Amino acid sequence: MNRFRAAISLAPPGPAARLADRLLARWLALPPANGYRVAHRLALPRRDGGRLSAAWFEPDTAPPGTVLALTPYGREEAALALPGGVLAGQGLRVLVVRARGTDGSGEPFTPFRHDADDLEDAYRWLRKILGESHPVALFGASYGGFAALALAAQRPEEIAAAAVIAAPHDLYRALWGAGHFALEGWITWSDVAARLHEPWPLRLWHFATLPRRLARTLRRRTTPEEAARSLLGTRPNPCAEWSRRPAAADPYWRPLRLGALLRAVRCPTLVAGGLADPFAAQFLDQYRTLSGRRAAALTLGPWRHWQLLGRGAAPLARETVAWLAAHLAGAGAPRHAPVHLHVRGSNRPRWLTEWPPPAEVQTWYPRADGTLGDSPDAGWLRFTCDPRDPTPSAAPWLLAPGGKAGDEPLLGRADLLCFTSPPLTAPRLVAGRPRAVLHHGADRPGAVRVRLSAVDSRGRSRLLAEGYRARRAGAARLTLPLDPLAVRLPAGTRLRLWVAGASFPRCIPPDGETPSEHRLALPGCRLLLPVVAADSEKS
Repeated sequence: MNRFRAAISLAPPGPAARLADRLLARWLALPPANGYRVAHRLALPRRDGGRLSAAWFEPDTAPPGTVLALTPYGREEAALALPGGVLAGQGLRVLVVRARGTDGSGEPFTPFRHDADDLEDAYRWLRKILGESHPVALFGASYGGFAALALAAQRPEEIAAAAVIAAPHDLYRALWGAGHFALEGWITWSDVAARLHEPWPLRLWHFATLPRRLARTLRRRTTPEEAARSLLGTRPNPCAEWSRRPAAADPYWRPLRLGALLRAVRCPTLVAGGLADPFAAQFLDQYRTLSGRRAAALTLGPWRHWQLLGRGAAPLARETVAWLAAHLAGAGAPRHAPVHLHVRGSNRPRWLTEWPPPAEVQTWYPRADGTLGDSPDAGWLRFTCDPRDPTPSAAPWLLAPGGKAGDEPLLGRADLLCFTSPPLTAPRLVAGRPRAVLHHGADRPGAVRVRLSAVDSRGRSRLLAEGYRARRAGAARLTLPLDPLAVRLPAGTRLRLWVAGASFPRCIPPDGETPSEHRLALPGCRLLLPVVAADSEKS
């Protein structure tokens, strides 16, 4: 550390940065911030001879260890709403590394491609500065969490702890996991990535206007190339490259799929995020893998991805700081139970020993009269999908604010089926992953989509969960997992189940102009809903 002090000039942050740190710490309900010093624009060596841009945050108090993070979003942003200055104000030393190609060096930004190697190079440099015995923890949210998981697997015995927030570990699965390309979410992210070199005020303005620009770009069926030209102009567009690689066996995806590496992670790891996040299924898989053999914790809430900057920021920030500080100090993180669950529709978080919690599976059957009942019905139902006018997603934007969560855009359409339950006679806590079992057939390749909504006593609807899967032509029995959720449904709520053959612009429907006919055999169809017992709900 003395060699570092001699080579690098640490200086107090400016008045604006200090004010921003204090206000942000107060908004996040963190303890009052301490002082720190910072060194910007450090040049860290890469193994290929290049340089990584980084910032070092040194707290005025003796830190228990160092937090290492990577981000493409700015020199001080360790991850979204928890920048390096805020972490340093909580007594943690922080090294924030800029993703290659986002630091003004002139190199191209190739998302996710070099981040694991670059974070490994930063870690080696950090060890030379601080020594082999100094505690180092990893922190990554969203984009940065991918590299944090990779380094935790590469250095299983050396990392003291990790906090990974709303991060994917398998990029192919995020893009192509449903069988059709996930256009809306990734064209949104491509717009953000294409503007990383712009000044912050301009970037914030573009993000604020993103919902309106998305709605204009995706109001009709389009291809990734057309959407990119409309939204990004001539800026670089990784979305177009990804959309041209549908095969999971393509060697292009090999370094972007970390599923097998998760089993090598040994450090205590906090996994957290929102159940309305497009990566929720992935970070639940991360927790399931990590919790089997080592200390792991899970924090879940009803948040969407961009709400890491909003409603979800405060609870996630507090738990992240507590987890990292405790494990760097060698004390272990004090938690009442491994799983901390914030339930949608309830103001009281719950501590659980496992996810999903024990639940009774409640079965609902779609019936020919458009209802959901407690017994199966007979017969077939049919609907026709036109690829020239695909069924709209009718959902909030995945990675940006805006969009609609109600069923209104679907009402009256002939290219889907709708089934509604009677009003619930008592409140229900639904926690886990609903599943739809369908006997489905189609005369052309396409998709099957299931949407579950809740309708309140005033007739207002809101999306609860969806499932989508590409399908070949023909008939088959299939079980379609829907999005995980934790929601309290008050008495009087009606459940509404939709079955369709498209979800645009979430996913691109197959090419073609010919409509396809879809069939459901009602005796083979049911909705399986995980309902937590009343005594478990109150625990």
